[in-house]
This record gives sequence, structure tokens and C-alpha cells, in this order.
Amino acid sequence: MMTTPGDPSNLRLVPLGNTLDDAIRQLTTWFDQIPAATYLLRPDPENIGALQTIHVSPEIESIAGYPPDAWWQPDFWTTHVHPDDRAVALALQQQLRHKDRIEHEYRFRHRDGHDIWIHDRLSAQRDETGAVCLIVGIYRDVSARRNAEWLLTAHHDLLLALQRIAADPETAMRAVLDSALGLPGIDCGGIYDVDPQNGHLTLIVHGGLSSKYVAATCTLSGDIGLGAIAHAGQPRYSFRDPAPRDLPSAIREEGLRAIAILPILDGKQVIACLKLASHQADTIPDLSCRMSETLALQLGEVLSRIRGEAAAATERRHLLALLKAQQEAKETIHRLYQAIEQIPISIVLTDLQARIEYVNPYFTQATGYSQEEALGQNPRLLKSGETPPDHYRQLWQTLADGGIWTGEFHNRRKDGSLYWERAIISPVRNLDERITHFLAIKENITAQRQAEQQLRLAASVFKHAYEGILITDTNACIVEVNDTFSVLTGYGREEALGRNPRFLQSGRHDPEFFVALWRALIEEGFWTGEIWNRKKNGELYAEIASIAAVRDDTGRVTHYVNVFADITALKDSQHRLENLAYHDPLTQLPNRALLADRLQQAIAQAERQRTLLAVCYLDLDGFKQINDTLGHAVGDRLLIAVAERLRTCMRCSDTVARLGGDEFIVLFGGLCDMDECECAVIRLLSTLAKPHVLGKHSLAVTASIGVALHPLDGGDADTLLRHADQAMYLAKQAGHNRYWLFGAERCSQCRP
Repeated sequence: MMTTPGDPSNLRLVPLGNTLDDAIRQLTTWFDQIPAATYLLRPDPENIGALQTIHVSPEIESIAGYPPDAWWQPDFWTTHVHPDDRAVALALQQQLRHKDRIEHEYRFRHRDGHDIWIHDRLSAQRDETGAVCLIVGIYRDVSARRNAEWLLTAHHDLLLALQRIAADPETAMRAVLDSALGLPGIDCGGIYDVDPQNGHLTLIVHGGLSSKYVAATCTLSGDIGLGAIAHAGQPRYSFRDPAPRDLPSAIREEGLRAIAILPILDGKQVIACLKLASHQADTIPDLSCRMSETLALQLGEVLSRIRGEAAAATERRHLLALLKAQQEAKETIHRLYQAIEQIPISIVLTDLQARIEYVNPYFTQATGYSQEEALGQNPRLLKSGETPPDHYRQLWQTLADGGIWTGEFHNRRKDGSLYWERAIISPVRNLDERITHFLAIKENITAQRQAEQQLRLAASVFKHAYEGILITDTNACIVEVNDTFSVLTGYGREEALGRNPRFLQSGRHDPEFFVALWRALIEEGFWTGEIWNRKKNGELYAEIASIAAVRDDTGRVTHYVNVFADITALKDSQHRLENLAYHDPLTQLPNRALLADRLQQAIAQAERQRTLLAVCYLDLDGFKQINDTLGHAVGDRLLIAVAERLRTCMRCSDTVARLGGDEFIVLFGGLCDMDECECAVIRLLSTLAKPHVLGKHSLAVTASIGVALHPLDGGDADTLLRHADQAMYLAKQAGHNRYWLFGAERCSQCRP
């Protein structure tokens, strides 16, 4: 583009001072003397990629209405560029990184609210490295040229739209309105049709207005507000929306600052109205007023011409529409007849005496009676005797009152089989509203009733089942529980719904337990086993549970059902039985059966670890005298006290068992040598020798202990027990309160 020598955008930065700031100060002084709007920008050092305004000449106010200091505000220029032009303008500015000059035009919001067209020319000044250090720009107002170009285009588009108005009035009026909304200072409006009888205005097309405003002004009275202005037949410009207190608030809240009303005339009669307005500007430019008058005049001429043609066309269309309606009615009746003939529901039409005049094919299929057999008959031929008589009395009373009856029949087919029907029976009226027939629409609901019965049975089983039942969705959220669930867990139904069943967990199962449970559910569809859970009151309970996946018709899992029973009492009984089988009922020490198992385990462990195992056969000294003198009750209490004292001498790996009477067995495993064995036995003797205080009795008992060592004195359980028993008798013969180590070479090793 050619530029003049006095154009500041032609400048190349020269060293006017010692620094860039000196050059800028000299340039701004020179720019302020140029009769044009100029500005200087430079890269913002604190915001990479952004530009910083450093000077705007006073001439800018005569173009845009804003003083120079307003342009220094952050994002001032960006926010005032028209939204439709903003992205392109910003993108072009970025091209200055690799171009020395750009020119572009865009719309800018003037201080008074209307848009002006700006021709913006920018020139980049670069430093010795080639980087942009300064941008010189010049503003020119090219609104006059742009508006002239727009008027030519708008006039051409308007003529085309008016030519199409006869063929498609609404589309053509939309095109006319779009042309009008492009006028300077106008951003919204509409075209109204005027009723010649009462002058009411009806909105045909609109643009730029809020939905609330459109709803409030879609119909306007001809004697108030905009309706009165339009009905007067004279254009009015640059006024505000008349808003009496009785008008909707949406009209007042729209915020229209300037309005133009242009009546569209057919001769002297107002036939339509063009409303143009602005949300931003306080006045509508004269150019827009003149152009809108021309637009309204041309629109009126075309509408007047087609109104005459429309009257004749309306008469022709009315006749064609009547013929078309008759043909469509015939087709509709035929389709309805076909639908009634093919619908899988029984249709029965009777006269007022309940004589059947019509049945559809499905009726014959459902009842077994042919049409010939049914016509002329009363519908009572289907009665089975299962439907209560009051049912029929209520039916006829409802029909006699002119109402519609809905109910169910338990009827009988021709072959004698029973079936259920749901019926809707209604009176049929002629054009005089007189009842001439009764119409029954009946649906076979036998399968539905059977399904409902099954559902009721299932619901009863669910509600009253002895087992607890819990149903979850596929996300393991509880969707239903039965009453037994609440009884067993203590949680009410509302407390459980929507929760994951993990809130019942007792903590006695490790994560691997539940991983295996879910694996079985996913892979096999069910899981059965025992689970320990926790009640609401904190009590633990055992349950036997069966969890199964429920699938729909496609095989997709929809729910999981858990049926469980509380087996805590059973587990307790089982535990007591196991305890009785393996423990002494008086002292709760292992009995002979459990001792045999423990001894086998101890022998295996000693062989693995290559250590000594001591089997100590213990018999209380003087117990029989205490039992005979003080009674069996005191004797039992003494045995319990001895057992408890023996436990205190045991390590966790040791075992103490009662064989019966006052005989006990003690197993010491993991012994390294004889000395360790003798220390353990001496500890036993000293512990037992201490007096036992039982109520008012202080009893002192001692023990005689025989010891057999594995593997020195035997390699199996029976041999070790037999040798320990023999050693115990040797200890008793040698005197009380001592132990004896089995073995010929150690027979003399008796220790007090």
C-alpha cells in the first residue's frame, strides 16, 4: 500500500537520543504535532508476548470519543474491538514478529455506544538483534466508506428478499430484518403483523432480543405502548421503550436505549410494523433512519401487491384443503379399521341392549367363539361365575351415568378354560352427544395375573424366610433386605439400603478371603461358605452364606443375592464338643487324645531340630488323703489350682495335659542338653511345693516326676510315656517331692 512521506508508520527508528527511552520521548513530542491519531506500543517486559501502550496522541479522542489516558488501561483496546473482529485483529498483530508492517480494518466501540470502522496501520521498529522494540501505529476512521459499501450490498440483498416474499413470506421477512440489523447503530429488532380489526401487533420475526422480551412483546395492544405508536402510521426515531407500570417487567429490563418504529402501509392502512433498536447507542444515526424508511416503503409496496393475490389464492387453498381433508379422513378411517382388525386386544361393540354388533379377529382367538357365534349375543356368554355380581352392577351403573368403567373379568372360553381380562368399557356418542353404543376394549392378562401371583409368593417367601436375605446391585450397594436380615444383624432396612455390605465385616477375615469370594462369583456365578460378621451392637456372629449372581435375559449380571443363616449357636456347640473331646472338663487342660497329637508333633519337631524332648509324668503326693479328708469339692478345686500353676511354668511351645485323677504329663521341647531339662523339672517341683490357699484351707502338696527323654529313652510316643511312668514310680519309691530320669545308667540320679 502506498504511504505519504508524512505518515508516521513509514518511519524507521533512528538514534534520536542515547537510549530507546530518549528516542520514544522525542517521537511522542513529534507525533503530538501530527494532525492524525497515532500511538506507540512496545513489548511488555513483565508479560511475554503482550504489548504495552506508551503513547497515544490527542487526536484519538476525536475518532473514538475516549481521551488518550483511557488507552493506557490494561486490555482497553482488546475489550473495545468488536467481538466478531477481535480474534483476527489479535492474530494480525502477532504477525509483526516476522513482518515489518501490517494494515487491517475492524469495528471499534465508540464512547457513545455505536460501532465505528477503523483502518489501523502498524509498523514494527527493531533493534540490532532484529527483535521488535517499538510499534508505531496510526488510526483512521473509515466508517463513511464502509457504510457506503454496506448500503450498496444491503440494497441489493433487500431487493432479492422482496422478490422472494410471495413464495416464502417468513423467510423473506427474516432476510429483510437481517439487512436492517446491519445498519449502523442498530443491533436488534423485529417485524410485526398488524391486525386490521383491532390494531393488535403480532411478532413475525425478530433478532437480537432476549427470549423474555420476545415473550412479553409477541402480541401488543393497538392502543398502548409500541402498538399505539405503530398504529398512528408515522415513523418515530430514537425514543425509549414506553413501559407503563402495567407492562411486564421484561420490557423494562431489556435495556433498549434507542428505538425506531416504522409503520408499513398499504395505501393509508397500517398492515405491518418494522421495529429497530439499540442496546448500546442513545440515538439511531440519520443514515440508518433514511435507509430503514426506504426499506419499510419497499416492503409495504410488495406486501400490498401480494395481499390481493393472496385473497384469491386463499380461496383456492381452502377448497383444495377441504378435498385433501376428506381424502385424509377416508385414509384415516381405513387405517383405524386395519388397526382394530390386527390389534392383539379384544374389541367388542354392542348396542344399548348389550347385543354384540362387532368383534375383531383377536376376540375370536382369545375366546374361541367365531364372529358368527358372537354377533347378536350378550357378552354374558363369557361369564364363568367367578366374577362377583356386584362387579356387574357397578359396571352398568357407571355406564348408565355416562361414565367409563375399568375393571377385570374372570371369564370362560368356549372350551371351558378360564382366563383373566382387563376391560375398559365406554359409551359411544353421536354428533348430538346421544349414547348409541357401548365399546369394550379387553386385554388378556392371564399371564400377568399368574406372574403377579408368583411375585406375591416370592415376596412372601422373601419377607418371612427364616434366613436373612440381602440383595445388592453390581456395584455391591444394598438395594433390598428382608426382615430376618434386620433381626440377625440389628440393622433396620433404611440403615442398610445404599450401603456396601462391608459395614458388617468383623475383621476376622483377611483380604485374600474376599478376593477368592469375588473371584468365585465372577467366574462361577455363586459362592458358598462361612463368614464371621459383626452385628450393630458389636457382637460377632457366624453365618453360613450362599451368594449367587442374578442375570437378565441377555446373560448380563444385574444383582447379587446373599441368603444366610446365623450358625453362631451351632459353632459354639461344635466348639464345646471339640473342647470336650480334646480337653479335661475339670481343668480344661488337654486330655489323652489331644496329648497324643501334641506328643507326635513334639517328636517330629525334635527330630527336625535335632534337640531333646522331655516327657514328664507327674503324680501329686498326698492328694488322696486331702480328697478323702476334705471332700471331692476341695479336691477338684486343688486340681484346678495345680493345673493353673503348671500353666505358669510353661513356655508357649510346651504342653501340660491331665491323664486323670492326680496324674499330669508335661512336655518340654527344644532342650539343648540334660542340664536344661533338669532345670525345667526342678522349676516344676518348686512351683508345686508352694501352699495352695483355697478358702479357709491352706494346702501343701508336692509331686513325684518321672522323666523320659527323646531320643535317648525311646523314639515313639508310647515308649516315652511308658518309660516316664516307670521313672515316676521309681521317684515315688525314693521319696516324695523329687524327680527320676529314666535309663539304667541314671537310675541313681534321684534329686530331692
